[in-house]
Amino acid sequence: MEGNKAALAFDLFSDSTRQKYLIRSLESGNVMSSSQITLIEEGKSGKGFLIFYPHYRDS
Repeated sequence: MEGNKAALAFDLFSDSTRQKYLIRSLESGNVMSSSQITLIEEGKSGKGFLIFYPHYRDS
């Protein structure tokens, strides 16, 4: 986990691309992958994508 502290604390809703795909996944109930994003890691800048898998549990 070293070097990923920035990613762990990153607010997905602070980035419009991440927010868009997160909302689409939640509303549809389907797995969604984002378009290409810049990864949030300390000391590095790479490209990648995110996969959102909505998981709901009964209360």
